[in-house]
Parts: sequence; C-alpha cells; structure tokens
Amino acid sequence: MPLEDKKLRRTCEREIAKFALDMSKLNIRALNHIIYLEGRIRVMRGAAGTSGMSLDKTMEAVQEVLLAVPTVREVVMNQLQRDY
Repeated sequence: MPLEDKKLRRTCEREIAKFALDMSKLNIRALNHIIYLEGRIRVMRGAAGTSGMSLDKTMEAVQEVLLAVPTVREVVMNQLQRDY
C-alpha cells in the first residue's frame, strides 16, 4: 500500500470517528484516491444526541464529509451492512 493511501485512510478514519458510529466492524480502505467502506456499521448505543438518529442520513453525511477531503475522488459503500 503506497504511503499516500495510508495517510488518506487515516484521515478518513479520523473524519468518520467524529460521528457517533460503532466502527468496530468497519474496514476502511483507500486505493488510488477511492475510499472503500466495508463491514458492519451502526449508531453507537448510548451516545449523546443519537436518539432518533437515522443511520441512512448519518451515512450520507459521512459520505459528504469524506468527499470533502481534498484527495478523495469517490466513496464506495457497496459492501457496507447497516445494523439498525
């Protein structure tokens, strides 16, 4: 894995960590400026402000934030399973 892909993955991990999401079963890969999110994701139980929080809307916000990272060209979430 090229060094710039590692740096981009770490940057995206930090951006996703700002959301109240359980990322323990989430795999984040960066390849040629494309971010791949795979695995399972869900809203953290007991996190402040998560009551009534829609996981779909949160994932849309995550995608927007990741696309705002300067070197990200695309975010692929095909292999992402949502636990409601």
